Amino acid sequence: MENLKKNSSFFLKMLSGVFGKSLRPYVMGSGAAIAEMKTVLGSKYHFTNLDIEVLNQEPESADVLVLCGSVTYKMLPFVQEAYKRMLGPKWIIWLGSVDGKKTTHESYSIVKSLDKYLDIDIYVEGEPPTPEQIMDGFLKLRDKIKDEK
Repeated sequence: MENLKKNSSFFLKMLSGVFGKSLRPYVMGSGAAIAEMKTVLGSKYHFTNLDIEVLNQEPESADVLVLCGSVTYKMLPFVQEAYKRMLGPKWIIWLGSVDGKKTTHESYSIVKSLDKYLDIDIYVEGEPPTPEQIMDGFLKLRDKIKDEK
């Protein structure tokens, strides 16, 4: 019986190691940043080699919310609802942020600082960010996750 407990705990550790490395993103957004995110998914950048799985159609099966570009006040309730529907642990990457907190567009309809509404984990600056910056953002998130464990 003792041997069975050791083997099952080893198996569970092995499974958590396999699934703990892969990130499953759910993408929301508009503008040029979402086009750059789609570019990263192409064969040129080998996004799946970084253990980042294909995009999810439902937030319940994702653990990373990727916000692309500016978020309007009209979009904000949908973004918050998607984040609530995600199962934990969950993280947020914001693509296209400037100075970490602001957006490039000045308008009454654009949310100036998402930090008031959501806990952003990684900021990827640039409008639009390059594919290399996006991949670097995911690698920074992976390092942050490893540091939390």
